[in-house]
Amino acid sequence: MEKRIPPDQPRHPIGVVSERTGLSSDVLRVWERRYGVVRPARAEGGQRLYSDTDVERLRLLHIATLAGRSIGRIAHHTTEELARLVDEDGAARAALDARRNGAAGALADECVDTALRAAMHLDAYALDHELQRALSLLGLQAFLTGVAAPLLRAVGEEWHAGRLTPAHEHLATDAVRRVAGEVVQALGQRSGAPA
Repeated sequence: MEKRIPPDQPRHPIGVVSERTGLSSDVLRVWERRYGVVRPARAEGGQRLYSDTDVERLRLLHIATLAGRSIGRIAHHTTEELARLVDEDGAARAALDARRNGAAGALADECVDTALRAAMHLDAYALDHELQRALSLLGLQAFLTGVAAPLLRAVGEEWHAGRLTPAHEHLATDAVRRVAGEVVQALGQRSGAPA
Protein backbone atom coordinates (compact mmCIF):
# COMPACT_ATOMS: atom_id res chain seq x y z
CA MET A 1 0.00 0.00 0.00
CA GLU A 2 1.31 3.42 -1.01
CA LYS A 3 2.02 5.86 1.81
CA ARG A 4 0.25 9.21 1.34
CA ILE A 5 2.37 12.28 1.88
CA PRO A 6 0.50 15.14 3.55
CA PRO A 7 -0.06 18.08 1.13
CA ASP A 8 1.63 20.51 3.51
CA GLN A 9 4.88 18.52 3.81
CA PRO A 10 7.77 20.28 2.00
CA ARG A 11 9.34 18.03 -0.61
CA HIS A 12 9.58 19.79 -4.00
CA PRO A 13 12.73 21.69 -5.03
CA ILE A 14 12.35 25.02 -6.82
CA GLY A 15 12.97 23.47 -10.26
CA VAL A 16 9.99 21.14 -9.87
CA VAL A 17 7.81 24.02 -8.64
CA SER A 18 8.88 26.17 -11.59
CA GLU A 19 7.93 23.38 -14.00
CA ARG A 20 4.56 22.69 -12.34
CA THR A 21 3.48 26.33 -12.01
CA GLY A 22 4.99 27.93 -15.11
CA LEU A 23 6.77 30.52 -12.94
CA SER A 24 10.49 31.03 -13.29
CA SER A 25 12.74 30.45 -10.30
CA ASP A 26 13.50 34.18 -10.22
CA VAL A 27 9.80 35.09 -10.07
CA LEU A 28 9.23 32.53 -7.33
CA ARG A 29 12.01 34.05 -5.23
CA VAL A 30 10.77 37.62 -5.80
CA TRP A 31 7.17 36.72 -4.95
CA GLU A 32 8.35 35.01 -1.77
CA ARG A 33 10.59 37.88 -0.69
CA ARG A 34 8.43 40.83 -1.75
CA TYR A 35 4.90 39.50 -1.19
CA GLY A 36 5.33 36.52 1.14
CA VAL A 37 3.04 34.37 -1.04
CA VAL A 38 4.53 31.14 0.36
CA ARG A 39 7.18 30.29 2.94
CA PRO A 40 9.12 27.28 1.69
CA ALA A 41 11.07 25.09 4.10
CA ARG A 42 14.81 24.69 3.69
CA ALA A 43 16.73 21.49 3.12
CA GLU A 44 19.97 20.87 5.00
CA GLY A 45 21.94 22.51 2.19
CA GLY A 46 19.69 25.59 2.25
CA GLN A 47 17.67 24.74 -0.87
CA ARG A 48 14.01 25.72 -0.87
CA LEU A 49 11.49 22.90 -0.50
CA TYR A 50 7.82 23.46 -1.31
CA SER A 51 4.75 21.49 -0.31
CA ASP A 52 1.91 20.45 -2.61
CA THR A 53 -0.16 23.17 -0.93
CA ASP A 54 2.51 25.76 -1.85
CA VAL A 55 2.59 24.52 -5.44
CA GLU A 56 -1.21 24.79 -5.78
CA ARG A 57 -1.21 28.32 -4.33
CA LEU A 58 1.57 29.43 -6.69
CA ARG A 59 -0.20 27.85 -9.66
CA LEU A 60 -3.39 29.76 -8.85
CA LEU A 61 -1.47 33.01 -8.37
CA HIS A 62 0.15 32.55 -11.75
CA ILE A 63 -3.17 31.90 -13.49
CA ALA A 64 -4.72 34.93 -11.81
CA THR A 65 -1.85 37.20 -12.92
CA LEU A 66 -2.12 35.87 -16.48
CA ALA A 67 -5.77 37.01 -16.41
CA GLY A 68 -4.56 40.56 -15.70
CA ARG A 69 -4.60 40.68 -11.91
CA SER A 70 -1.73 42.36 -10.07
CA ILE A 71 0.29 40.08 -7.79
CA GLY A 72 0.43 42.87 -5.23
CA ARG A 73 -3.38 42.95 -5.03
CA ILE A 74 -3.92 39.18 -4.77
CA ALA A 75 -0.87 37.99 -2.81
CA HIS A 76 -2.75 38.21 0.50
CA HIS A 77 -5.75 36.16 -0.69
CA THR A 78 -6.24 32.68 0.70
CA THR A 79 -5.87 29.73 -1.62
CA GLU A 80 -9.66 29.25 -1.58
CA GLU A 81 -10.20 32.90 -2.55
CA LEU A 82 -7.65 32.53 -5.35
CA ALA A 83 -9.44 29.41 -6.62
CA ARG A 84 -12.73 31.36 -6.73
CA LEU A 85 -11.06 34.26 -8.57
CA VAL A 86 -9.51 31.91 -11.11
CA ASP A 87 -12.88 30.19 -11.64
CA GLU A 88 -14.62 33.56 -12.08
CA ASP A 89 -11.97 34.72 -14.55
CA GLY A 90 -12.27 31.46 -16.50
CA ALA A 91 -16.05 31.75 -16.67
CA ALA A 92 -15.83 35.38 -17.81
CA ARG A 93 -13.27 34.44 -20.47
CA ALA A 94 -15.44 31.56 -21.69
CA ALA A 95 -18.48 33.85 -21.93
CA LEU A 96 -16.46 36.43 -23.88
CA ASP A 97 -15.14 33.74 -26.23
CA ALA A 98 -18.68 32.47 -26.80
CA ARG A 99 -19.89 35.99 -27.63
CA ARG A 100 -16.95 36.51 -29.98
CA ASN A 101 -17.51 33.15 -31.67
CA GLY A 102 -21.22 33.86 -31.96
CA ALA A 103 -20.53 37.27 -33.48
CA ALA A 104 -17.96 35.78 -35.85
CA GLY A 105 -20.42 33.05 -36.87
CA ALA A 106 -23.17 35.60 -37.53
CA LEU A 107 -20.74 37.72 -39.54
CA ALA A 108 -19.61 34.69 -41.53
CA ASP A 109 -23.23 33.76 -42.28
CA GLU A 110 -23.94 37.32 -43.42
CA CYS A 111 -20.88 37.26 -45.70
CA VAL A 112 -21.94 33.93 -47.22
CA ASP A 113 -25.42 35.30 -47.97
CA THR A 114 -24.03 38.50 -49.53
CA ALA A 115 -21.42 36.60 -51.56
CA LEU A 116 -24.03 34.09 -52.76
CA ARG A 117 -26.31 36.90 -53.95
CA ALA A 118 -23.36 38.46 -55.82
CA ALA A 119 -22.56 35.11 -57.44
CA MET A 120 -26.20 34.61 -58.41
CA HIS A 121 -26.14 38.01 -60.15
CA LEU A 122 -22.76 37.18 -61.77
CA ASP A 123 -21.39 40.32 -60.10
CA ALA A 124 -17.67 39.52 -59.91
CA TYR A 125 -16.78 42.88 -58.36
CA ALA A 126 -19.33 42.58 -55.50
CA LEU A 127 -18.37 38.95 -54.91
CA ASP A 128 -14.67 39.74 -54.73
CA HIS A 129 -15.32 42.74 -52.48
CA GLU A 130 -17.40 40.66 -50.04
CA LEU A 131 -14.81 37.87 -49.91
CA GLN A 132 -12.03 40.40 -49.25
CA ARG A 133 -14.14 41.99 -46.51
CA ALA A 134 -14.83 38.61 -44.90
CA LEU A 135 -11.15 37.71 -44.98
CA SER A 136 -10.09 40.98 -43.39
CA LEU A 137 -12.73 40.80 -40.65
CA LEU A 138 -12.52 37.10 -39.82
CA GLY A 139 -8.96 36.04 -40.57
CA LEU A 140 -7.85 33.25 -42.87
CA GLN A 141 -8.99 30.22 -40.85
CA ALA A 142 -12.50 31.54 -40.16
CA PHE A 143 -12.74 32.79 -43.75
CA LEU A 144 -11.95 29.35 -45.16
CA THR A 145 -14.18 27.37 -42.79
CA GLY A 146 -16.94 29.90 -42.18
CA VAL A 147 -17.27 31.64 -45.57
CA ALA A 148 -15.43 29.98 -48.45
CA ALA A 149 -16.52 26.39 -47.79
CA PRO A 150 -20.17 27.22 -47.02
CA LEU A 151 -20.34 29.54 -50.04
CA LEU A 152 -19.02 26.91 -52.42
CA ARG A 153 -21.34 24.30 -50.88
CA ALA A 154 -24.35 26.64 -51.33
CA VAL A 155 -23.38 27.41 -54.94
CA GLY A 156 -23.06 23.67 -55.61
CA GLU A 157 -26.48 22.98 -54.09
CA GLU A 158 -28.06 25.78 -56.13
CA TRP A 159 -26.40 24.46 -59.30
CA HIS A 160 -27.56 20.94 -58.52
CA ALA A 161 -31.12 22.23 -58.00
CA GLY A 162 -30.96 23.90 -61.42
CA ARG A 163 -31.10 27.47 -60.13
CA LEU A 164 -27.50 28.29 -61.11
CA THR A 165 -25.40 27.49 -64.15
CA PRO A 166 -21.81 26.34 -64.41
CA ALA A 167 -20.90 30.00 -65.05
CA HIS A 168 -22.09 30.91 -61.54
CA GLU A 169 -20.11 28.05 -60.05
CA HIS A 170 -16.94 29.01 -61.96
CA LEU A 171 -17.29 32.64 -60.88
CA ALA A 172 -17.59 31.69 -57.19
CA THR A 173 -14.79 29.12 -57.32
CA ASP A 174 -12.42 31.50 -59.11
CA ALA A 175 -13.18 34.31 -56.66
CA VAL A 176 -12.49 32.12 -53.61
CA ARG A 177 -9.33 30.73 -55.22
CA ARG A 178 -8.11 34.25 -56.09
CA VAL A 179 -8.73 35.71 -52.60
CA ALA A 180 -7.17 32.73 -50.80
CA GLY A 181 -4.30 32.70 -53.31
CA GLU A 182 -3.52 36.33 -52.58
CA VAL A 183 -3.11 35.49 -48.90
CA VAL A 184 -0.85 32.55 -49.68
CA GLN A 185 1.27 34.74 -51.95
CA ALA A 186 1.45 37.49 -49.33
CA LEU A 187 2.68 34.99 -46.77
CA GLY A 188 5.42 33.92 -49.16
CA GLN A 189 7.22 30.65 -49.32
CA ARG A 190 10.15 29.64 -47.18
CA SER A 191 13.26 28.84 -49.12
CA GLY A 192 13.46 25.13 -49.74
CA ALA A 193 9.73 24.60 -49.13
CA PRO A 194 7.97 22.24 -51.53
CA ALA A 195 6.09 23.91 -54.36
